[in-house]
Amino acid sequence: MGRIKNIHPPRGLQSWRYANDTPILNLQIRTHNIGKKSPLPFIVHHFKEGTHLLALQEVNMSTTELKEVLSRTFPGATLFGYTNGRSNGSILIVHPALAPFVRPLTSQGLGTINNVQECIAAVTISLPKEPTFHVFGVYISGHDTGARSQVASAIAPWLATPALILGDMNHVQNPILDSLNQGALADWPWLRTQLSFSERSRPTLIDYFRIKKPQDTTLTRPQVARDGTTKGSRIDYVLGTESTRPWIASTQVAIHTNRVGSDHRPVELIKSIQPFTPPHTINAILRISEFS
Repeated sequence: MGRIKNIHPPRGLQSWRYANDTPILNLQIRTHNIGKKSPLPFIVHHFKEGTHLLALQEVNMSTTELKEVLSRTFPGATLFGYTNGRSNGSILIVHPALAPFVRPLTSQGLGTINNVQECIAAVTISLPKEPTFHVFGVYISGHDTGARSQVASAIAPWLATPALILGDMNHVQNPILDSLNQGALADWPWLRTQLSFSERSRPTLIDYFRIKKPQDTTLTRPQVARDGTTKGSRIDYVLGTESTRPWIASTQVAIHTNRVGSDHRPVELIKSIQPFTPPHTINAILRISEFS
């Protein structure tokens, strides 16, 4: 086997290695709308910061192209979902250390989740010492009512299972806490119902950021208006079904300010888990110079 050469990447993008014998103590999951930009710098950034599973929306590279890039850049990483590189592009990227424990979401009783107009990517995660759960990466159009309805119909049967739903929802739940000088507010009626109390029902979904930080007004898509004032809203979420409520005490959630060139901020959930050591994998060096 040949010796790996030392490659000097551009400033700000340093070579990256993943350890093959370090126990995993916390599961780190992030979602980031990358604003129709190249996904590779975002994957590099989030993997370097320890992310195990990354949900990306509005990806400008086709699934076929991105899989080829990943095979050379992060051997062992896996991609779920579909995009042609020109539309919604909701995908899940799995770090090589987590990849052996992740498979496409399917169920004999509930069927298989397809790409649903490129708005959904879905997986099942089975860690060695943890209950199995599902993850949905979603992109919700603020304008396509038909796509929103199809996404809701696809997700609804899984609300009774342990699942996380994360991504750009194009939805403002609380106009006071989740919006600033925004004017017309994005709204997904189905999600509003799932997050709200009513006389007849309790919420079916948990907003992890709001339940952990009840009064926090951090926005995920802040903008600066022409007059210099800040406006924006919190439209990117990490949601959990009721079956994940016991996780609340063992999770942290944050909205990160480094947008890595996107107009959205990434949202992160970290969950404490029973430690385990991933199977042996070959260390990979990021060959970022190939894509500069």
